[in-house]
Amino acid sequence: MRVDPPARFPVDSRGFDGARGRYVSERQVVKAAVTEGRAAMRIVDVPEPGEPGPGEVLVRPDAVGLCGSDFHYFHGDLGFEVYPRVQGHEFSAVVESVGPDGPEELRAGQRVAVWPVRACGHCYPCRIGRANVCVNLSLVGVHRDGALQEQLCVPAAQVFPVGDLEPATLLLDEAVSVELRGRRVQIVGGVASNRFRIVGGLKPSPNAAAQAGAMDPTRAAVAAAGGSAGPGKVELPEFRVKSVRPISGSCSN
Repeated sequence: MRVDPPARFPVDSRGFDGARGRYVSERQVVKAAVTEGRAAMRIVDVPEPGEPGPGEVLVRPDAVGLCGSDFHYFHGDLGFEVYPRVQGHEFSAVVESVGPDGPEELRAGQRVAVWPVRACGHCYPCRIGRANVCVNLSLVGVHRDGALQEQLCVPAAQVFPVGDLEPATLLLDEAVSVELRGRRVQIVGGVASNRFRIVGGLKPSPNAAAQAGAMDPTRAAVAAAGGSAGPGKVELPEFRVKSVRPISGSCSN
């Protein structure tokens, strides 16, 4: 897994940009919440990202979610943290400008969802269509600077118009759909067993259940909506059984 160095560093009190080796004007900086070290975050001025390049889109985040991985990165629990880092990988945004050769459907002023994971396209999982488990994946807000700033550039291929959805609603939808997209359900022990588990991939099987995890009630509901030949048998900790049983049939812990 590759971890890129921070793309932009804070501008000091004199307006000096250490990364570029020059002074910048007030109009050339944006605000960012920068994680400077373990359990240390500060709102500072950073150099603006500039105009988007070919295949890029400049966006302005308008809602950012914080999940468990953000918490662990902030506290330095993951083992590959690079500081300083601008966190934030679950976010909605508004397009500021589209770079050369950008998709025609993207234009300034649109609200968009941003797919935060970039796959390398060359490793074995990518070559067999399993980009969600790319061995060299790069995640916005973890391996490169993320959305806790006023502007950032992202690949146009990872930006999707969402119409008039409210930022907070879009933020929740993105977080839930990303989790479901990164998994598929698979029969365990044959159709008659009514057991299922979650494995990497995209396509659900017709008879599904879920492995233990915080997203399992949602996965069970999606499996049922997709035509699961229920009732599924879900292997969950006791404290999750009550929430899953109404939507997935029989459960066990």
